[in-house]
Amino acid sequence: MNFTTKDACNKAITVEPTSKLSDARDIMIRHNISRIIVAANNNPIGMVTEKAIASYLFKNSNEPLDKIVISKTMRTPIFTVDVDSSINKCAKMMIENNILVQENSKSL
Repeated sequence: MNFTTKDACNKAITVEPTSKLSDARDIMIRHNISRIIVAANNNPIGMVTEKAIASYLFKNSNEPLDKIVISKTMRTPIFTVDVDSSINKCAKMMIENNILVQENSKSL
């Protein structure tokens, strides 16, 4: 049996690029995750991570989270695969692109 991404995938937690960082932070804490897919019209366009939020806040410490839109901190482009891609192919792509996955998230 060939194990594919469809077999391993959960419904992605997404936010709109116009959402606020405070919304992203709340979702990350609620779901114990460290990154969220940014989607427009149900199409992934970027990703926001705890690290990106911290980096942005370090450089722009006067802005409150509820005033900063996610599009200012999201990382683009993102890598996507077809739902029928093998897990081996996905793992190889992640290694080649230095994509690390954390098992447990730390709260912001």
